[in-house]
Amino acid sequence: MGHFRNHNDRYFFGSVHLVILPGETILDGYYTGFLNDAAVVAHPWRWVRVDPPSVEGVDLEAVSLDDPATVYDILAGRNQFDGPLALSDVIASA
Repeated sequence: MGHFRNHNDRYFFGSVHLVILPGETILDGYYTGFLNDAAVVAHPWRWVRVDPPSVEGVDLEAVSLDDPATVYDILAGRNQFDGPLALSDVIASA
């Protein structure tokens, strides 16, 4: 669990709660944030390990992630036994 605070805005702060699943390729958790005196948000978050060899030789400034709905479906459909994700699975085609 970690906490954060936006130094540019006195209201925007919150926490991230994560669990590392067996296999250590997925972190699942929740983000909670306080946007202002009357707005609190909470959403599930998932981090997936990208296979390092799939990034070799890729100019990360020149690629873009695929459509957000497509990336979401790919990440949501993975489980802890799938292994690292290839970068090519989530970047937009040229």
